[in-house]
Amino acid sequence: MSLVSLAPAFRAALFTRMTALVTTATLVTRGDPVFDTHSDCVVIGPVSSTSEVAAMGPTRPRQETLTCEVTVYSFRAGGNAQESVVEARAYELLGLLENYVRVTGTTLGVAGLQWCFLTDHRGDAATDKAVLAKGRMHVVVGTFTAAARITS
Repeated sequence: MSLVSLAPAFRAALFTRMTALVTTATLVTRGDPVFDTHSDCVVIGPVSSTSEVAAMGPTRPRQETLTCEVTVYSFRAGGNAQESVVEARAYELLGLLENYVRVTGTTLGVAGLQWCFLTDHRGDAATDKAVLAKGRMHVVVGTFTAAARITS
């Protein structure tokens, strides 16, 4: 059987690790965030893959580059005083996963994965009037990039 991609295993490992890193007060999901029951949500989002020929040999290995977006939402009821609170919390949650893949579990326990790093992130405060009427939210989107060798 041929292995098409490590993308599903990479995304599943990010989900499993993030779930283990946070308390039950933070929702980790692969779908839409739920703010009715959780002030902090982490969405393990889309994953993508590109491949290159790794070497010409009997197994014809490929070098796969994987990316997965992780979006962190932090919300607190209240006014402007909550803006720094939600920004700090959103970056704290992203930092938990970033630190894990950089220091502790560089392959996320996925066979064939060579490394994983946070390679990009962007953050912004919510500007939707409906959200602002209820409180303050900060959203941080991080891109985790990993390399894998596909040999079979």
